[in-house]
Amino acid sequence: MQTSLRARLHDDLRRVPAWAWDVVLAITALAMVVSSGAATKTDWSYYDAGQRLLFGDDGLRIYALHPVYQIGPLGLGLAKVIAAVPGDGRLWDAAVLSALLVPVLALTRRLVSIARPEGLATSTYVLGWLVIGFGWFPLVAIGQLGDALALLGALGAMLLLVRHRPELAGVAFGLGCAAKPWILVLLPLLLFARSRDLVRAAAAAAVVGVLTWGPFVLAAPGTLRAARPTFFVPTNDWQRLVGVGDGAPSWWRTAQLLVCWGVGLAMWARTRGEPDQLVGLLATAGVLSLIRLLTDLGTWPYYVTVALPLVLLADVATRARRVPWPTLAAFLPILALGALMGDVGEAAYRVLSLLVAIVLLGRAWWVTTSPVAGTGRGGGRIVPEGSASGSP
Repeated sequence: MQTSLRARLHDDLRRVPAWAWDVVLAITALAMVVSSGAATKTDWSYYDAGQRLLFGDDGLRIYALHPVYQIGPLGLGLAKVIAAVPGDGRLWDAAVLSALLVPVLALTRRLVSIARPEGLATSTYVLGWLVIGFGWFPLVAIGQLGDALALLGALGAMLLLVRHRPELAGVAFGLGCAAKPWILVLLPLLLFARSRDLVRAAAAAAVVGVLTWGPFVLAAPGTLRAARPTFFVPTNDWQRLVGVGDGAPSWWRTAQLLVCWGVGLAMWARTRGEPDQLVGLLATAGVLSLIRLLTDLGTWPYYVTVALPLVLLADVATRARRVPWPTLAAFLPILALGALMGDVGEAAYRVLSLLVAIVLLGRAWWVTTSPVAGTGRGGGRIVPEGSASGSP
């Protein structure tokens, strides 16, 4: 009787469409933020002030005059729309961010289904979705629209690369950069386009970049200096512990990009000759997002939020685990455990968890893409043109 009831419940749950569970997670994230009062303490005032500057007197000079704004024009444009809605902008901001979780989960699921057509273990699926869903809470709580839009751009570009639509992939990547420029650490992902598609993908991304950022540079050449801002380094960051002061060196962001691009180029070069390019694409996205977390100054919890879907994709593409250990390790910095250990302990806790995630993910990728192991996989290939799984 108990077995029959359990089987019936299992069948009933399987009949629920996947998007319905995504909506439940999005509503849960919004409810958690509103009920905890976090929605009244968001960065919405920062976005609201930014959109007023952009669409006010400062206009195209906003980034030259206020280099503290690291939000792209697309993020500030969405803030302008939200500000026009009657009511409390902080709550509308939280509602929009919660709603954006639905397409993030949908894109992640589509990439998972292509990478692992045989399906995932239930534990992997449930844990992965819960980590992304509840990991979304810090992003909604802090109100960072730009980061959510940048993540959507990255996921969209990856799926379009898999579908062999290089121009649209470039457009998606360019729009992500117009929302929040941190997505530039993922630029090597465009290398995974087919040889004849690479130029078109890169050209499309460059065109969108010029159209969205060009007017600001032409109106105020000082805009380029905003790409190298000096950051406040929190006392619980490892960089502070090794001597980086309140004003981080202006070359830090450039060095971070060069490191990520170098690692991405190396990962692409290793998988270039293999037919299983999708593993390389997803693994590179996950590893680069973790390196960004490790090298960024002031790794706030919402930074981890936007990395989690990319890490999960790399996790499931590189190895069939019942428990996604790299994803869970990457999730640890969101938890407040480090705050109980003092500044040094919290910095060590964050760095250790990220290093564990990188090592686990890097090792799985290395084994998966070896000449012996890489040629025997049944799933995870870039979808050929005209194939059933690659059709829209």
